[in-house]
Amino acid sequence: MKLKTPEKAPDKNKDPPLKTSTPASMPQPAADRMILCLTGPMAAGKNAASKIFEKYGFECVDFDTLVHKAIEERSERIFEEFSNDAKNYGINLKNGDGSLNRRALGSLIFKDKKFLTRQEAIVYPAVTHSAKDFIKKNPQKNIVFNATVLFKIPELMAECTHTVFIKANVLIRFLRVKKRDTMPYNQILARFYSQKDLFKNYKNSRIPVITIRNSGSVLSLEKRIKKAFKKTFIEHFGNL
Repeated sequence: MKLKTPEKAPDKNKDPPLKTSTPASMPQPAADRMILCLTGPMAAGKNAASKIFEKYGFECVDFDTLVHKAIEERSERIFEEFSNDAKNYGINLKNGDGSLNRRALGSLIFKDKKFLTRQEAIVYPAVTHSAKDFIKKNPQKNIVFNATVLFKIPELMAECTHTVFIKANVLIRFLRVKKRDTMPYNQILARFYSQKDLFKNYKNSRIPVITIRNSGSVLSLEKRIKKAFKKTFIEHFGNL
C-alpha cells in the first residue's frame, strides 16, 4: 500500500515566476522607436548591415561622414593643433590647394594615441551636436548609428536602446580588406590589433548588446539580423 505524499505548501515569501517575451538582458524597447548603435571591428560588415536596416525602414547615420564633415569644418584649428607634430614626422597636412589632407592627418594620428585623443577633443563635440540634432528632427523614426567607436561618446551612447555588434572571423575580415583596399599587410594587422578590446568596451557601456555573426553572404547576414530582431522584438517589430 502506497502512502500519499502530502503536497508541499507554497512558500508565500517566494516571488512568482516572471513571464517575459524577451530575454532578461534585453529590455523592452519604447513602443515608438529604437535607436541602435551599429558597430563591429574593421571589415566585419557594418555597412552591409546598415543597408539591411535601411531596407526595413531605419534611418541610418554614418559616423564616418559626420567625422569627415567635422574635420573639414575645423580644419584650421586642426592645422594649428598638429602643425608642429606633423613637421617632426615629416608629414605635410595640406593639399596643393591648401585644404586638409585627411589621409596625411590619419597617418599622423595613428602614430600616437595622444594625437588621437587631441583630435577627438576637437571633432567629437561637433559630431555629438549633429547626431543629437538628427535625433531631435526625426522623433518618430527608428535610427541606426553606424559607428565603430561610439562608446567614446557616452552622451550619444545614452541615446541608444541597444548596440548591434557585427562580428566575423579574422581571416575573413583580412581577405575582405585586401579585396577592397590597397592597405599593406602590417597596417591591416595594426588596425585589427587596435580594435581587440572593441567588444569589451561596448559591454562596459551597459547598453544591451545584440551580437550577429557575418561570415557569409549578404543574404545570410540579412537572415541573421531578421532572426535576432524577431526573437527580441517580435511584439513591436513583427514586420522585420
